[in-house]
Amino acid sequence: MELTKEGIENLQKKLQHIQHQVKEAEQRVLQGRTFCDFSDDPTYQQAFDDYMKLRDEEQELAYLLRSAK
Repeated sequence: MELTKEGIENLQKKLQHIQHQVKEAEQRVLQGRTFCDFSDDPTYQQAFDDYMKLRDEEQELAYLLRSAK
């Protein structure tokens, strides 16, 4: 895949932002685990789903950056 220098910089910024969001989401998941039976907690489940979505997006952006020429 070919990207301009600006395109690569934009992807790098987005990746950094996503990585920060992943850390925050991970903290919400860990916090949710300490307070309840997380298997029945919709708040925990939403935090976990958000975390997984962000991780997927993080991996996709990292792949695009590695593949960029």
